[in-house]
Amino acid sequence: MAGALGKCKSSAAQKFLIREAVAHPSSHVRQMCLAYVKLPLTKAKIDLFLDRLRNGTYNERFTAILKVQELRVGRALETLVAMREESENADFIGFINDVLPVLSGRKMVAAGGKQA
Repeated sequence: MAGALGKCKSSAAQKFLIREAVAHPSSHVRQMCLAYVKLPLTKAKIDLFLDRLRNGTYNERFTAILKVQELRVGRALETLVAMREESENADFIGFINDVLPVLSGRKMVAAGGKQA
């Protein structure tokens, strides 16, 4: 259902996804709703991503990192830096390292010193 609602060009559908991404008792449903939140960014959507980065389950945090990158949620930059410093999870650190250049507007430098 989240996928179908995510394809709708409806602010009501997006509001429903946001509400369920916060309040649904199943973490899987919350994650799926989060995955289908789309542009345009609103305060509610940005707050949702920041909350899931800070307080979500492992899968919710992973999905939030990917959505922050996809939608270029610049306000998440500080939260991601803090997550990277606090995390011992190599996967999170790797995903965050991929997102930070996108959000800060810098190009990544590949091995050998050439810009990617």
